[in-house]
Amino acid sequence: MKDAEIIKDIRAGDYSRSAKHLYVYYPVVKKFVLSNSGRREDAEDIFQDALVILFGKVKASEFQLTSTLNTYLYSICKNLWHERLRRLNKELSTNKDLIGTLPDHDELIKSIEENSKTKKAFEAVALLGEKCRQLLTLFYFKKMSMALIAQQLRFSSEKLAKNQKYRCIEKAKEIYSSLN
Repeated sequence: MKDAEIIKDIRAGDYSRSAKHLYVYYPVVKKFVLSNSGRREDAEDIFQDALVILFGKVKASEFQLTSTLNTYLYSICKNLWHERLRRLNKELSTNKDLIGTLPDHDELIKSIEENSKTKKAFEAVALLGEKCRQLLTLFYFKKMSMALIAQQLRFSSEKLAKNQKYRCIEKAKEIYSSLN
């Protein structure tokens, strides 16, 4: 079906017929979203939102198609996905307290966006108490010895710091398991 026919169907209110023909473009959008930190569900949502926007634009009397419908729909999808990523990044940036005292903030945010398991793990660590977050950060990220950690966090002994690290890890695992 040609672009002009699809536009005619949309203007006539035959959305199901036009959507059927537009769905041939979905695989390209899916590939784009998946290759840019998205999931299949995200691609479906973006494509649906783009169809709604496209239908609205086409119904407007001033609409003029200056490219192929495929290109126009893809551009809408691309803009929607970039906007969603900007919004997520902004939310993550404003919730710096979730990350706590972990180093390399920008690198961690990128990692969180790319890997939901990592995000879930960081959420679990963020839900720990302040002392546990500090202890795990000092040990795993700053590579400090348990003796130095015990001294810095004012534990009475290195052994007590090790025991506390074990408890913190177990608590983080418990929280991780409870997150959906």
